[in-house]
Amino acid sequence: MSLDKPTLKKGVSASFRFAIIASCYNQELVNQLVESVKKTLYFSGVADAHIHQWQVPGANEIPYLAARVAQNELVDVIICLGLVIAGDTQHHQHIAQSTSQSLQHIGFKTGVPLINGIITVNNIQEAQKRCGGKINRGLEFAEAAIVMAQHHKHFSSQVLSADKKAYTNG
Repeated sequence: MSLDKPTLKKGVSASFRFAIIASCYNQELVNQLVESVKKTLYFSGVADAHIHQWQVPGANEIPYLAARVAQNELVDVIICLGLVIAGDTQHHQHIAQSTSQSLQHIGFKTGVPLINGIITVNNIQEAQKRCGGKINRGLEFAEAAIVMAQHHKHFSSQVLSADKKAYTNG
């Protein structure tokens, strides 16, 4: 586990639009992630009107809604938040792996960056440390989203510029 994370400057992301898709399972801890993400986005200058939030029943449903949001180009980045805690079976591994692969596929297919904030842990103590304790993963997910929004905007503006140039020269 890495604790070496980037630092962010305030006010660099005022024009970006973000989606937060959060699982209802383990809701108290997931809500801590949501609040940390929002706090970080607000700190960096994102207006409340530029943050759209949806809830889904569980982590397994996150990719479906992420795909719908991305296809409709509603936002610059989608932050997917959930918590999968190991149980007596290997079900948590299947959920973690399938959601991770699905989110990557959606990002590649749509061109909209997705932040995989679905935390997979062995027990509740690990979950508490990552969702609201010493390790603030919500802050890290928001910071990653801001960086990816900057990259998304950069490449989107290059495409628009190339399209405009081709149109005027054609």
